[in-house]
Amino acid sequence: MIENYYGLPTPISGEKLYETGLSQLKALNIPVAEEELLSIAYDNGVYQVQTSFHSYESQAIILATGAKRNPITLKEAKKYEGNGISYCAVCDGFFFRNKNVKILGNGDYALHEAKVLEPLAKAVTIFTNGLTETFDSSVLGNIQVNHKKLLSVGGKFLRMDYF
Repeated sequence: MIENYYGLPTPISGEKLYETGLSQLKALNIPVAEEELLSIAYDNGVYQVQTSFHSYESQAIILATGAKRNPITLKEAKKYEGNGISYCAVCDGFFFRNKNVKILGNGDYALHEAKVLEPLAKAVTIFTNGLTETFDSSVLGNIQVNHKKLLSVGGKFLRMDYF
């Protein structure tokens, strides 16, 4: 429940607030794009927004992410968060300079994170965790893809066990 939100006298669910916002945008004829966000860059007063389908330019951005990230369900993963496991390539990529980096994910977002890490890391591998996502080989460059299902993480160098 969201409380103390300007203009709303009683608590409201995040879903209801989202629906109310969409209604307001429609009433004002403001277009809405519900697409996966890949990156935001800023240059000379203009934001460049890249999604899985389009590129947009804007002078302002409102980020309303709404949901928590999906937790990693691998054994021992929580133990290594902040100590080998990270959730943001842009934020934490420099910690992994000249190291072999593994990305757990699939689709455009995983590929984008891999591309961010590619110039920093010694090697980058995307683990799709058993999903059969196919990536265009011309876009992958030196990035490797592994479709095996992961079982756990652990060890001094954050070993990834799979079958």
